[in-house]
Amino acid sequence: MDAINTLATITQLLGIFVQERRETEDLQKQQFFDWLERHRHEEIKDLICNTHHLSEQVDAILREGQTRILAELHTVNSTLTQLMSGLQALSHLAQAFAPEVTLSDFAKAALCHFEDSGETNMITLPDGSGVQFGNSGTIEHEDPRFLDDDMDALAACGFIAQIAHHTGYSVYRLTRQGATYARHLKEQAISST
Repeated sequence: MDAINTLATITQLLGIFVQERRETEDLQKQQFFDWLERHRHEEIKDLICNTHHLSEQVDAILREGQTRILAELHTVNSTLTQLMSGLQALSHLAQAFAPEVTLSDFAKAALCHFEDSGETNMITLPDGSGVQFGNSGTIEHEDPRFLDDDMDALAACGFIAQIAHHTGYSVYRLTRQGATYARHLKEQAISST
């Protein structure tokens, strides 16, 4: 199993373990190892046990507290679903499992325009009708009531980061991850035509 798949597997197993033990206040690493054995995940257990820094990190995560662990795992799942929704082969699977998490057409268009523009900032228009990219134009939102939702979804995925908030508007910067995802969306659009 490669490192990315291993990380995803450990993350998901930790989430399941924590959810099953909502009543337990103090989760211990050994409880997690026992749980892995009972559920026939010996390979993962052995990897964690035999990798000192990984074992320490699992222990640190379990000490964080269930509420925080579950909230952060929810963020991980949402971000993963967002990424999967942009991959042609997996988009229908992501839509079926979590249709509420996928990016809107406006959010995707704004991200791609941000990448294409070369601008350093994206600014929400004060009237909430869309976004502006420096001197590179604006994009109107089809339903301004949901502009904040789209900006929040892009930020939750790590595609943009808010750098300022003023009365009536916010300023965002494009992240490296956002630029990469925007290029992927554009390549996908080209290949599907």
